[in-house]
Amino acid sequence: MAVKALFALLDERRQAIIRLICEHIRESKKCRDLTNPRKIGETTFLYLTGICKRTGMSHITVSKIVQEFQEAGLVEIYEIGRAKILMPTSVMLEICEALKE
Repeated sequence: MAVKALFALLDERRQAIIRLICEHIRESKKCRDLTNPRKIGETTFLYLTGICKRTGMSHITVSKIVQEFQEAGLVEIYEIGRAKILMPTSVMLEICEALKE
């Protein structure tokens, strides 16, 4: 209940990115392995550029919001070459579970 109330206080852009991450987690077949980048396949990656395309936001806006999420401990960002890959932490998994109900 408290998670939903706090989620409602966020602006639309942050809510959209959290919804996208939660949707990605639900679509993933190996949800429990999302926090360990060594155990996931390429199809479960969530690229920063993909978030921009799916939400319709600019790359700079998404980068700043994801950086805030990283500082809060909700996601981890891994740089592989020029790509930035977003990995949810266990805290984000708990938030998504609370929002699903």
